Amino acid sequence: MTFQAESKQASQLQLAYLYWLSSLGSPTHAVTITFKRFNQETQQLWSIPIIKKSSSIFLKILNKSVFGKSAKKDKACVMSAVVIGIGTYNDNPHAHLALEKPAHQTWTEFAALIAKAANSTCWADDQMCIVPYDSHGWLEYMLEHGEEDLLTDLCTPARP
Repeated sequence: MTFQAESKQASQLQLAYLYWLSSLGSPTHAVTITFKRFNQETQQLWSIPIIKKSSSIFLKILNKSVFGKSAKKDKACVMSAVVIGIGTYNDNPHAHLALEKPAHQTWTEFAALIAKAANSTCWADDQMCIVPYDSHGWLEYMLEHGEEDLLTDLCTPARP
């Protein structure tokens, strides 16, 4: 497998992460979820820990909607790779994800479950983008946010 950083020379660490992430599965969906800057209900400003926790909650909701009770009981989950970002001016909290649909669902069915899970996540904002994953360029883009923003505990292979 050969990776080429399209916009700049990738570091050895980025290349290692690219190989690792690509070994998790075959993503079908490239997703960006934007998070609220301020929660009206709690009167709380966003923070990195809140965005990390919200990303984890999003995946738990998604896995439960895909696998039902098996998500908790058997630890069934979709393949996922997650990185968080805060934007150029530190005012745009968001997460980029590469997700692989389960074999029993169509692309559209899984996209609908992604949207529903995001809408069920407290800190997720209305702004979301779900597009077909078409190359490892998405993983490269995700890692351009910085390896330190990769949520390695949320990067998992599929466990149906």
